[in-house]
Amino acid sequence: AFDQNGVTDYDGLDNARYQHDTHFDIQARDAFSNEIKDEPLKEVQIIETTTTGTLGGSFDVAYNGQSFSLNYKAGINEMELALESLEGVGAVTVTTNSAQDDSGLDADVTTGLDTIAFGATNPTSKYGVGDWIR
Repeated sequence: AFDQNGVTDYDGLDNARYQHDTHFDIQARDAFSNEIKDEPLKEVQIIETTTTGTLGGSFDVAYNGQSFSLNYKAGINEMELALESLEGVGAVTVTTNSAQDDSGLDADVTTGLDTIAFGATNPTSKYGVGDWIR
């Protein structure tokens, strides 16, 4: 905390008077007593899962003595909600650049259309509702 010596009503730490309004400021400091002037930096954490067989089951995420378990098919929203439920974790943004599973299926995709043409292949043999397809 700090005040402004000699400035009326802003010298509360050094020159406070009974029943008189006065002010002082609280400073954010790090573990080494350095003043923190900027907001916290956003961190990037990477969670990578791999398998040598068929994808399945669940995975656990632990942080600061807390943990949660998610189904292997969990989507971005489920991961965000689970992370934000941990104490000490604020708002998070989850992204993915590598949700990959070679299905062996071929399809035709046309820009501007909201459908994918799989031809004679039935995609439901490989995909279910909520699967990420890239």
